Amino acid sequence: MKKYNKFGAKKIEWRGLKFDSKVELETYILLLSYQDENKIVELQKIDKGFVLEDLGYYNVNSKKKKIRDVTYKPDLKFYAIDAEIFGYKFKHKNVIVEVKGEATAKLTDYKIRRRLFIKKYLDEHTVFLEVILSRNGKKTVLWEKI
Repeated sequence: MKKYNKFGAKKIEWRGLKFDSKVELETYILLLSYQDENKIVELQKIDKGFVLEDLGYYNVNSKKKKIRDVTYKPDLKFYAIDAEIFGYKFKHKNVIVEVKGEATAKLTDYKIRRRLFIKKYLDEHTVFLEVILSRNGKKTVLWEKI
């Protein structure tokens, strides 16, 4: 049975990499241009999610059972040497990027995972950048620890 996206995003493959949407690919290509200019380095798709909560093992009907961890998998990450991206200045920062459609960004599940991720993984060296596509264009939100 073929999987589909309920919000209409179509998966795209480009240069052997798989992207969940056209906007995610466009964001990646934009960031590649910054990497070519040596403004950022180590641009990569995130393959493995971040563990937000390790739920551990429990006895279930007298059998030891591992409860699946709560995870969150953003789309991209890079290290910014010195760059201005989407109007934000980054200097010597790890940047985690999430690309979402407006409808998906409003889902409760996403909001909870985003909050847990921000609380656990953001520090003075790491920021979180959301790129949200709406009917009016792209909107970006930068999350930084204070």
